[in-house]
Amino acid sequence: QFEASFGPGWLASLVSALERNALPVSAPPPQADAPPLEGMIFAVAAASINHSCVPSCAVHFGRTASDEAWDGWEAPSLLLLRDVAEEEELTIAYVDAEAPLRERTAALAALHGFRCRCERCGVQRGVSRTARKLREEGASERSLDELGALGLRALDAGLFDDALKALRLLLDSDSGKGRHSETRRADATLRLGGALQRLHRFDEARAAWLEGADAFGFHVELQREAATARAYQIAPSVAGGEAAEAVEEARRGELRVCSSRVPLLEPHECAAMIERCEAHAAASGGWSTQRHTTVPTTDMPVHAVDSVLRAFNDACASRIFPFLEREYGASMGATAARLRVSDAFVVRYDAAAQRSLPTHQDDSHLSLTITLNDASKYEGGGTAFEDVDGASPSRPIVASPQLGHVVAFPGALRHGGAPVTRGVRFIVAAFLW
Repeated sequence: QFEASFGPGWLASLVSALERNALPVSAPPPQADAPPLEGMIFAVAAASINHSCVPSCAVHFGRTASDEAWDGWEAPSLLLLRDVAEEEELTIAYVDAEAPLRERTAALAALHGFRCRCERCGVQRGVSRTARKLREEGASERSLDELGALGLRALDAGLFDDALKALRLLLDSDSGKGRHSETRRADATLRLGGALQRLHRFDEARAAWLEGADAFGFHVELQREAATARAYQIAPSVAGGEAAEAVEEARRGELRVCSSRVPLLEPHECAAMIERCEAHAAASGGWSTQRHTTVPTTDMPVHAVDSVLRAFNDACASRIFPFLEREYGASMGATAARLRVSDAFVVRYDAAAQRSLPTHQDDSHLSLTITLNDASKYEGGGTAFEDVDGASPSRPIVASPQLGHVVAFPGALRHGGAPVTRGVRFIVAAFLW
């Protein structure tokens, strides 16, 4: 019909334009014995989106990404794959983003006629180029420093597998003597543990930090990570204590918020934690506000006070881990034997100082908060959730448990600290893998 109306030349031009700009799509066959439907859709807005091998979006055809049945060639929509900053460009992957660098490069050149310069391609080309130099020329200070910089660049960009490759190549190749070489290896070990942790390989991260702390006693950050790893390495004892039952549950898909029916810390344990943390702060210059850079809290690490650490670890082994296993064992594989505490800290919310915490996500599989003082000592406060059923950013649901009770939730749930309007509220916050 197009040819009859406009002639073959016009149609050829249109087809050429479509091949350059259209989005390939496919759909299940309408009948069991029919071939799959394949074709192209020309959508001006979607065709204007640039490529990245670490895309922020994916293109979807149909009503929602969860539709099980194909519902026809409806308008394409963009699904966010991660949070994006204001004014950040939206990108999609024109080719398989998980394919090796060489395959992605060849496919983009053949199908689209350009060479990708995204952060992932830049890091991977840099690591390949430096690895080739190491094979051909041997280790040099310049090449090893380049690997260290590439590892840090990949870590900052969230390219954790690429960071591992660069940092392990550096550690395998660097056998130099002197302070510069030792500092370079110590930095690489610290970052290697960070990449492993972000890939949810917590025990490997812990081993890297402990070995690094033993090898490089001068490195302050390695010593700090090793101290935390040693402090919270708990051998669970699920036989002791009674697992608490969940009574409050908010769902969004598989993400659930659970609170305990019975207190998991006794009142005297809570009071002792507050008393000893306040005493430690008075003796050491006050509560810290520098431990967390993205969402800072007025807090103190649990392992800073030996008696507080012992009480917390005992509670984890006998009460908290069994509670988490009961609530998240089936859906998340969070058995007591597999749970690891990556950080735990006592937080001090003060109506006259830091009274709240902005909405954020935690770098954890599971997070929990434990209320340490009675509600008569303060007003307001609690953990505010905006993406559970019945909640919204303007009207979050606030979980404010009683003394000694625990609220647990997947770290991916967006949450914040509701404002304390009177008095001081103390909690323990913990991140777990």
